[in-house]
Amino acid sequence: MFRRIGIIVNEEKKDVVRDARLVLEWLETRKVQVFLSPWLGERIERPDLIIQTEDMGRKAQLIVSL
Repeated sequence: MFRRIGIIVNEEKKDVVRDARLVLEWLETRKVQVFLSPWLGERIERPDLIIQTEDMGRKAQLIVSL
């Protein structure tokens, strides 16, 4: 399993914030380090996980776009 995963969301889509929050919680219970795009990190109020999208490619082993 990947240990560092980035989640990118650049625009509001139906239920995307709710879905991203569920994925984030699931990954965190499995001790996966998660990075969030700035837009998403602000919406789910997790500024500690925000990373610039350009940097995500260097740090994350897998990037998921919702």
